[in-house]
Amino acid sequence: MRKIVLSSVIIVSLIIVSCSDKKNTALQAIQEENKMPKAIEFTLEGIYNKSDHKIPNLKSLEGKIVILDFWAIWCGPCVAAFPRYNKLSAKYKDKGVQFIGITDDPKEKLSNFFEKVEIDFWVGRDDDKQDFKNYEIIFRPTMIIINRDGKIAYRGSSVTEAMIEEVLATNTIATPEKDECLREFKYGGFYPGADPMYTGVFDFMNTKENDIKVPKSITQYIIRPSLNKKSIGYAYGVNKSGYVGITYDGHKLINLFQYMNNLSSPIWVKNKTTDTISYDIIYYKKSEKNLTREENLKEAYKKIEKDLLDGLSMELKTVKSIQEVNKLIIEKKNDDIIKPEDIEDGAQKAYTPMRYIVTQLENKTGEYFIIDTSLQDMLVYNKGMNYKTLKTAEVSDILDFLSKKGINTIKKKESIETFEITNK
Repeated sequence: MRKIVLSSVIIVSLIIVSCSDKKNTALQAIQEENKMPKAIEFTLEGIYNKSDHKIPNLKSLEGKIVILDFWAIWCGPCVAAFPRYNKLSAKYKDKGVQFIGITDDPKEKLSNFFEKVEIDFWVGRDDDKQDFKNYEIIFRPTMIIINRDGKIAYRGSSVTEAMIEEVLATNTIATPEKDECLREFKYGGFYPGADPMYTGVFDFMNTKENDIKVPKSITQYIIRPSLNKKSIGYAYGVNKSGYVGITYDGHKLINLFQYMNNLSSPIWVKNKTTDTISYDIIYYKKSEKNLTREENLKEAYKKIEKDLLDGLSMELKTVKSIQEVNKLIIEKKNDDIIKPEDIEDGAQKAYTPMRYIVTQLENKTGEYFIIDTSLQDMLVYNKGMNYKTLKTAEVSDILDFLSKKGINTIKKKESIETFEITNK
């Protein structure tokens, strides 16, 4: 373990310097207005939510502050931010501020998406992806604020009311968004099997859509103590070539065993050891067996779990007990509760899996929640309670939301199986 710790220190220090350099460069660029880059003209193939249906461009918006939101229907943080941007757009549209969402999603998927998700500002369709290329969009969401002079005053992952007020008053933004590097990691800066320590160099191969992106020609398997102060994220998947990719960045043991055993939240895992360290796991190997995607992932998790336990001289035991649980049941089926296969293409982010709702309830209460068989694998239409809202909502608000969907909670005693981490 000592060698792993030393090597991880070297890697992290390199990336921290990279992020620091990036932030300093951004700060210098936007502190001096004459150094702000000129915005590139965008060329959209379609426009939505615009009364005259005429496709806008920077020339037609000359003298306005333009906020570009590069997004996609599959991007959870993008969709979760729409209610907030709807309010900001309504508040500032008469003050010379124009929001424009830009997506490269196909027309057919967008039609289904707009039927379920409300966006009040203009949305442009970039069919040939040229605007994404011109603006060098790597992460989504990417927000760009263009000032009245057609120069880029800000580039980052989100826009706040304070930023808009500042650019209205000064035509620039003096301070870049705090912890921008960490935000990029959180919102998709690494892929399954990629080491987050290296994402700052963008040394990833070009792959087809939905494929896993990892450093070229690297088969890797790393378990190390993390230097991150908090969890950044995780990713997993199997690509078309049969490579299994798994990345956990900065997670405690209870979280790691929760994910690898497909548990809804960490309350199902009790740590009976004194180990409070956070760990990174980076796994990218080609499966030697002819298995399904799910079987390949299960095999990889089994190996990682065994090696982690052996390396730490620990055991993971299952414990059966009678506990009070909150059972979620549905009184009557309705159109707001559907199966994954019934969702129209493009409207996936308009629905939240019951499993994710249970995770939030357990995290907030520390109590066990069980999904009745009638609700297993079902999804809930999430208008009014999307992914982002769920994280900050009160438990009573979540339960009220479910009740309106016909889902009620019953407290009862039930036999459950939990996990315990113990020393050998």
